[in-house]
Amino acid sequence: MTAREFLQQTFLTYRNLDSSTAQMLIVQDTAQKITPVITGVPSVTENCRSKIEKAVVEMLAHSNELGENVLSFLSVWIKAATLISGITNDDERLILEYRYLAFFNWTDIARKFNCSVKRVQQLHGRALLTFEKIFSEK
Repeated sequence: MTAREFLQQTFLTYRNLDSSTAQMLIVQDTAQKITPVITGVPSVTENCRSKIEKAVVEMLAHSNELGENVLSFLSVWIKAATLISGITNDDERLILEYRYLAFFNWTDIARKFNCSVKRVQQLHGRALLTFEKIFSEK
């Protein structure tokens, strides 16, 4: 795995986390719309679960997936943050932090640096070379 591929993992794990969160919100929203039906006859079979029981089971399944995605994201993010913190040049370190830890786009980073997007991308290229050295040592 190259240094760039390693850093891009932060995007991938963040997107997975974002997707899981969105799915969980949809399941929760749907579950809140369920109206219980009271029949007076208790149901004990697995096949006769109520709508609310089914919604709770679905929420638990998504909750577990969300938890796994949070742990995966944090693992990658912490490794990336630790390695990026080893860069001594402030501009290079900040560009990598904004891009791979805060998920800023090029335009937003350029505004922070008060320069053009092209200049930020040049600095990013230089920062990647510096990061590659640190990454290959670890």
